[in-house]
Amino acid sequence: MLRELYDGKIIPGEWQNRQVSEQNAIITKIDETVEYITGLLSDADNKRFQEMLTLRADLSISSDRETFVHGFAMGVAVMVDVGDEVKAMEFLQKTE
Repeated sequence: MLRELYDGKIIPGEWQNRQVSEQNAIITKIDETVEYITGLLSDADNKRFQEMLTLRADLSISSDRETFVHGFAMGVAVMVDVGDEVKAMEFLQKTE
């Protein structure tokens, strides 16, 4: 699996594509709501609203990245811990 990840055969974000239809319904509703709200706002308020939407998107991307990094680090820590346990068990078996 690690070789496939390294070679680009596994793309960590691919799993998100499975939920596309569910996400498309939500995206459509968000787009409709944003269009409705922007129609009510003045140009200055609309600009500020668009800036806020951009900031929310930036925050979401940053949060997703940090969640990925944390999850990956936890996975590596689990693998190292399991590897240490296996080595300890092998050592104990050899000394019996």
